[in-house]
Amino acid sequence: MRSFFVLLTQYFRVIKSRRMKLARHLAHMGERRGVYRVLVGKPEGKRPLGRPRHRWGDNIKMVLQEVGCRNID
Repeated sequence: MRSFFVLLTQYFRVIKSRRMKLARHLAHMGERRGVYRVLVGKPEGKRPLGRPRHRWGDNIKMVLQEVGCRNID
């Protein structure tokens, strides 16, 4: 059972590192690129009812806070 938890934590560590790698890649893109605009843009229209969904950027901020970076916007 313990090896399962070790494997699970390693799995989540890999996911977080790949997310951070993608975030660095997107941060270096120019503002005119479509992917960058989708990442930082805000959609227009009405919001759906219910609980707000987690955004990709929110996950990146949580990972950075876990690592020790503060005041990142």
